[in-house]
Amino acid sequence: MYQEGLGVAQNFEEAAKWRLLAAESDEVEVHRALGQLYLEGLGLPPDLDKSMAHYLKAAEMGDPEAQSSVGVFYSMGQGAPQSLAIAEEWWEKAANQGHEGAKNYLESLVAANLITARAPAKTTKPKAAKPKAAKEKAPKAPKASKTARTPKAKTSKTPKSETSSEV
Repeated sequence: MYQEGLGVAQNFEEAAKWRLLAAESDEVEVHRALGQLYLEGLGLPPDLDKSMAHYLKAAEMGDPEAQSSVGVFYSMGQGAPQSLAIAEEWWEKAANQGHEGAKNYLESLVAANLITARAPAKTTKPKAAKPKAAKEKAPKAPKASKTARTPKAKTSKTPKSETSSEV
């Protein structure tokens, strides 16, 4: 609210105070926002290490925006040791969730011959759980006893093309 100035005057110091209090709740949005506040020095002194720590926490919770940001930290060696391999891993995670910026970073690494081209990232969507009953097979019919066999009915040998299965 204070960070965006929604319904109140924009105030980064007040936003930072409330975000720091909320950080104990382990909410993705809170850690992503604190990462941005520390990165840009908005209401807090700029601190790349603290920014990275908050972005990383949100990234580990699955946030694609934070995952892409963590990739940037690793690619530049700011707030984290420089590693294009680790940056690529984080950008892959974000790209697989549809994050366009992460897709662009990966494409630029391919264009610079820093990584090999891969199949385009597929956007993952949560799969609906299938009901267990659909997976179960129908029980098998009991076998006839050897003593009470019934003769098999003769079937006509009409070619399949001449029969119709339509009703």
